[in-house]
Amino acid sequence: ATTGYLLAQDAAALDQELMSVPTGFTLEQLMELAGLSVAEAIYQVLPPSRTTATSSSSSSNTTTSVLLVCGPGNNGGDGLVAARHLKLFGYSRVVVLYPKGPSDKQPHYANLLKQCRDMNVEVLKQYPSSSCNATELQFRDFDIIVDAIFGFSFQGTSVREPFATILQHIMQAQQQQQQRQQQQQQQSTSTSSSTSDDDDGGSHRPLVVSVDVPSGWNVDEGDIHQAGFVPDVLVSLTAPKKSAKNFAGRHFVGGRFLPPALADKYGIQMPPYPGTSQVMEIVPPTA
Repeated sequence: ATTGYLLAQDAAALDQELMSVPTGFTLEQLMELAGLSVAEAIYQVLPPSRTTATSSSSSSNTTTSVLLVCGPGNNGGDGLVAARHLKLFGYSRVVVLYPKGPSDKQPHYANLLKQCRDMNVEVLKQYPSSSCNATELQFRDFDIIVDAIFGFSFQGTSVREPFATILQHIMQAQQQQQQRQQQQQQQSTSTSSSTSDDDDGGSHRPLVVSVDVPSGWNVDEGDIHQAGFVPDVLVSLTAPKKSAKNFAGRHFVGGRFLPPALADKYGIQMPPYPGTSQVMEIVPPTA
C-alpha cells in the first residue's frame, strides 16, 4: 500500500488542523497514538523474543534491549510514549536518553517521564561524559536504537549538540558492526565462526529506527547535507514526508487517527490497516 507524501509545510498545517476546534484532538492524544505506533512497528521488526545477536547459546542474548534518544520537542515526546509501550510489550531493558529533559512549559513531557520511570524504564538525562570509545561501546550494546530527536519541524543545515555527537556515535556503531560482520564472514570460509561469535557477545549490529523523519534530514529533500545518517527502519507518522520517497529501508506508516476529510484535503491515501494494528508496512511505488 502507498500513501501521499507530505511537504514540511503541509505536515505542519495538517498537524494544526488535527488539533483545531472542529477536529478536536489534543496534543496528548496524538502523541500517545504516535508513540504506540512506533512501538508496534518496532515489535513487528524485532520482537523481544528475537535479537540480532549471532549467538543463541549465551543467556545474555535471550533479552532485547532498546535505547531511545529523545529530543526536546514532540518527536521526543513520541519516543517517551514508545518507551513505555515497549517495556509493556516485554522488552527486557528500555533506556531513554533525554539530554534536554522537559522544560517548565512542558508538564505533559514531565508526566511522560514519570510514567516511564514507573514502568522501570531507565532514564538518562545527562549525556555520558566518558571517552568517545566508551560511549560508542554503550551504543553498540543495544539491540535497537530509536532516533526520536527531531521530526518534521526540523530546520537548518546541521544538528545542534549534544545530538550531533549522539548521531555520530550511532553511525559509528552501525559502521563498525558492518565491518566486523564482513570480517567474520570472510573467516567463516575457512573455519567455523561459532566460536568467535560466542566470544564476542556484542558483535551484533544495532537496529536503528527513526521516528517520522531521520534526524538531520531535510524534511522535503532528504539527506541533502550529506550527514550520512540512514536508519534501518522509518516509522512515518500520519503520512510519509517527501524525504521518505526514496527511503530504501523498511518503512511503516502509523497514526491511525486521520479523519477522511483531512486525508482527502491533503491528498493522503490511508493504508488499509489490518485488524487492530496502529501501523502498516508500506512498499515504495515501483518505477
